[in-house]
Amino acid sequence: MFKANPQASQFIPVKKLQINPEAQVEYNSKNQTQIRFVLDSYIGYMDPRTSRIQYQLNMTGRGRPQPNPRCGASALIRDWRIEDGMAQSTLEEVLDSNVLTAQTWAYSQNPSITSKRTMFEGQSLTPQVGDSMYWSNEDGANGDWNAGIVSTTNEQTAKTLQIQHTLFNSGLLGGGQDSKVFPLVATKGLRLHMNLENAQRACVFQTGHLGVSETGHEKTCCSLGNALLTTDGVKPGGGNLTHFVEIIVQGPENALLPATRTGVNVIAEGEYNNNPFSIGDELYGGADDDADSEALGIIVNMTKDVNTGELILNICHNKPEGDAWGYDHAIGSALWVRPSDRVNGIPQSVNVPADLAPFMTAQLDYFINNVEYLVTQVSPPSGYVEAMLSQVNGSKGMVIDFRCWSTYRNTLSALNGLTTQWIPTETTRAYSVLSTPLAQNKQLGIEWDSFRPETNGAKNYQYSFMNKLMPDRPVHLERNSQTIPKPNALALIELEKSLVNAGIAVRDLQRSPEKFNIGRRFSGYGGTSSLAGGTLSLRVEYNGATDRLMFNNYVAQLRRIKILGSSITAF
Repeated sequence: MFKANPQASQFIPVKKLQINPEAQVEYNSKNQTQIRFVLDSYIGYMDPRTSRIQYQLNMTGRGRPQPNPRCGASALIRDWRIEDGMAQSTLEEVLDSNVLTAQTWAYSQNPSITSKRTMFEGQSLTPQVGDSMYWSNEDGANGDWNAGIVSTTNEQTAKTLQIQHTLFNSGLLGGGQDSKVFPLVATKGLRLHMNLENAQRACVFQTGHLGVSETGHEKTCCSLGNALLTTDGVKPGGGNLTHFVEIIVQGPENALLPATRTGVNVIAEGEYNNNPFSIGDELYGGADDDADSEALGIIVNMTKDVNTGELILNICHNKPEGDAWGYDHAIGSALWVRPSDRVNGIPQSVNVPADLAPFMTAQLDYFINNVEYLVTQVSPPSGYVEAMLSQVNGSKGMVIDFRCWSTYRNTLSALNGLTTQWIPTETTRAYSVLSTPLAQNKQLGIEWDSFRPETNGAKNYQYSFMNKLMPDRPVHLERNSQTIPKPNALALIELEKSLVNAGIAVRDLQRSPEKFNIGRRFSGYGGTSSLAGGTLSLRVEYNGATDRLMFNNYVAQLRRIKILGSSITAF
């Protein structure tokens, strides 16, 4: 491989090629989950720094789902594998690549890079419902209940986004700072396999966990602003589908708002629309102990209370004529929608207006269309080509070294006390390790941020290799778990060194408890160390942990491809 020298006087021709996947279909998370590219040897040489995967992306479902803002559209690509053109060897592979991207993005951002990721890579950071990258509506109201009635006629609809990004975390095709022109001709081309992520894990609602729960226990449930009696909940007879019941949702300034609940903002200067509800949602109400929890009805429209400015949901009973609610519901009762209803859709019902059907039955998913790999083809000097082919066909062959990541996953068996996990790497040239703790119970819940690392009562940590502790004293983590989280300076220094040695440019260390990771470099100044012949492990002590954790341990290493004639191996 060679690096183009921008100061060189010799002209190196380049050309853009559009490579289609093996199957040009509509990809999604349910039945078209693998995208495969063949980069043929006829391309010759490609420049990964300026090559991009391009596609059109649409979201579907209620609640304005979007790819996790921690890593934008790359959240949809769970893992990937690169093989040589003859499928003899796996040259590079990263499992849970989207989780790794979420962690490295958190530390590598600055305003300029964030803006680029917003424009090209689908990173949407705004909680403002009226300013969504992925959702809009026909009349331009953007679902703003403060401006008038929101109904089936002006509810938000999905936008089509054009996405472009590199193959994140790849040393061969990722286009990183030490990326080089790759000789496809030497490896007989490349085969790229990308596996798509489950939509529940990859996506979040724009307003996050607010108002979304399977029960009324969650503190993020909204709060009822008007008392409801069972007599209010009687379904009228005569086929009357226009009998709506008003549900007032308390705002954050309401004096009756329980301390354990979150209010929907009364839109005013400096505030944003955080309304978590959508037309077609089935609304539930009840107390914290779920003793009187029940479905209240389907949301038909929403508007503003002229007196208080609070959100009003008009609902239609999703029940047969004459049926009623089972309970009275007092002011301050919990209000929520179920994530399972949004994931699976709500069956069409004759008990509600027909125009609600497409909103009710909508299921959570994403759709990827018109996928192509925009490859930058490079024509290197003839002398370089001849020298490379001579190497390939010579007695020693040709070697290509590149930096890459390997993934090792562990599940902790205990919640508290000293935990030890083995990281079974045998690499002889390791740069560093990055360990990401994730909550097991939040990995397939659309209402949760599945990629958010959990501090979860962590007290301290040390790595160990060949019975040697690294560092020699425990690194304290308690400040991350305080009521107001604060960084632990030494832990942050260790993490920064780990990222830098892995080739990640660290630009943002603010709010580190929100992007909590553990890291260790194995050598300084970009060097490597051997981890072969020993046992690498991570010891973390917990006190007060509440969630069972799984760890993704990512080891950054130098990998070598050897090409000898038609034989291609990676080690």
